[in-house]
Amino acid sequence: MSHPEETESLLDVTLKKYPKESMKKVFNLRLFIVTKTSPEPKKENICNYLNKWCGQSEVDPILGMSYLYPGCTIHLLQSSTEKMFTFLRALKTDKDVHELWPIKILLSTDNVPPDTFKFYHIVQIETLKQDSFTANAPIEISIAEVYNAFLSLTESLSSMGDQKRKDALENLLREYNIFLPADFRVLGFAENKEVCLLDEYLEIFDSPVTWSPALETSWPPPKRHDLKDIEFISEVDSDEQKAGQ
Repeated sequence: MSHPEETESLLDVTLKKYPKESMKKVFNLRLFIVTKTSPEPKKENICNYLNKWCGQSEVDPILGMSYLYPGCTIHLLQSSTEKMFTFLRALKTDKDVHELWPIKILLSTDNVPPDTFKFYHIVQIETLKQDSFTANAPIEISIAEVYNAFLSLTESLSSMGDQKRKDALENLLREYNIFLPADFRVLGFAENKEVCLLDEYLEIFDSPVTWSPALETSWPPPKRHDLKDIEFISEVDSDEQKAGQ
């Protein structure tokens, strides 16, 4: 039976329920990055480099916030996976330009909602001696606390109108300092040898995958049968087949 040409498919009906904008970006990557800087960095050069990559593009912009501390920087950024990896490779190539090195990846979260961050901003912090985070916490706990604080702050600012957000950013150190880590904490992240280096992070995705039988292993392991059990089952099957003939 033929259907009228105007009949919509189930796919057409389903797609109509979702705005086209939500279909454009499927995979989004959020990175929590920390770096050290050269002994006497030119903050203007750092800002120019970051602004070149972040917040400028109309298609797949890199959004979030960067914080410039004495001797180190820390960033919570989000974009499409493709754009973010282009940025990461540029960071590696241009280390003599931006003076941010070594670069380390504190956290990486993929497939995040695309509209979580709606702006990009650089915060310059001259010094911050104290913070409200757990003292002497293990490195993974400290990273998680600062990440959650930055995420809450960035999401809160993203929910504001442009003018309100502008006012909030101008008063960030005074009104939102509870979300900000102290100098020593950020520098501790940057100097910790357990934190993944940018080169190590990229190697995870760049290294060729070598197949091995272990990749085919299922879990839990299937029950193993002794050969005599298999022979017995085979004999029973043969007898049943003969009986049915």
